[in-house]
Amino acid sequence: MSEALLGSAVEILTVVAYAAVTAVLTVAGVLAEQAGIAAVGSDLVLGVWLLGMGTVALVGAYLLATGRLLPRVRALAAGR
Repeated sequence: MSEALLGSAVEILTVVAYAAVTAVLTVAGVLAEQAGIAAVGSDLVLGVWLLGMGTVALVGAYLLATGRLLPRVRALAAGR
């Protein structure tokens, strides 16, 4: 009983950690994209770099959410 409860707690904490990292990457990506769009007019190189970094963060958030987070959430919802 204790091992099962500990395993469930660890799994829930893992899901929460993946969700937090996904949220941080998403917010950072959106903010970098916004800053990149604003910077393109004054400094093209900085603007393009920020747009690229924003894209990398958003793609990372998507891959983390679809590859790690959603399967774990589905497994928890199914009771596994």
